[in-house]
Amino acid sequence: MRFQKKRKEEYKEQIISLLKSKKKLPWTLEIAKEIGRDNDYIMKLMKELRDEGKVVEIKEGKRIVIINYHKRRKWKIMDAQDMNDGEKDE
Repeated sequence: MRFQKKRKEEYKEQIISLLKSKKKLPWTLEIAKEIGRDNDYIMKLMKELRDEGKVVEIKEGKRIVIINYHKRRKWKIMDAQDMNDGEKDE
């Protein structure tokens, strides 16, 4: 069990590192391919990171509204602007 938890944390660190290195916001599928895991597992980790306040899920783009389907979500690292926006929503 410990090994699985450790490995899971390593994947989360890889995801955060990947998001920091990308200039464009990556889709969940792109992150999964880069990390070498399946899309559903990466989506689960992304949701955990979102709940921890480390990443933000992007639901709308400038020209399109992204379908609310787990394979079509973009992600970015949470910054101070996002934290302030979250406080206004509550």
